[in-house]
Amino acid sequence: MFKRSVLLALCALGVGLTAGAASAERASSNSFKFAFHFDRSAAPSVTYARLIRDARRACNPDDIRTLEATQRRDVCVANVVEQAVTRIDMASLTSLHLAATHRPAPTLMAQN
Repeated sequence: MFKRSVLLALCALGVGLTAGAASAERASSNSFKFAFHFDRSAAPSVTYARLIRDARRACNPDDIRTLEATQRRDVCVANVVEQAVTRIDMASLTSLHLAATHRPAPTLMAQN
């Protein structure tokens, strides 16, 4: 089992943070560090589901009773997941993320 971690410094867009399975540390009122520990041998769908769950926990505002707070949380989760998938750099996880966010996979053109 090959375990890895990814640490991100992200803009939380002013949402409050809670502790979860992922580690989130407040750097200022608008940013935080997010550490995600994962097993490279796990199925990409398992890793992706854990990443989304941990991002939701890290981005959870103290009070989510308003539409604005819900929108800020959703943007925060999207940013955390996007940056984590980029940093993890696993093709299968990236493909899963692109499909989940309804974006086409990039096409590579052969160079002559």
